[in-house]
Amino acid sequence: MLKLGLGYSEELSVSSEAGLLYDPDFDDNLESKFADLGLKSDSFLTVVDEDEDPRVNLILSITEK
Repeated sequence: MLKLGLGYSEELSVSSEAGLLYDPDFDDNLESKFADLGLKSDSFLTVVDEDEDPRVNLILSITEK
């Protein structure tokens, strides 16, 4: 979605208050659920595009149903 829908590059990273969750060199958490990563309601994810022509940082808030 980030790459195709919003135009983010392959060079993006995702982090939370707990630290790095994903980048091109660290994909250990791709199959993990938010709960497994310690992410719960009121947690935030930050997506950073690290390309030469980057998009703005995207901050997502996690909420429960």
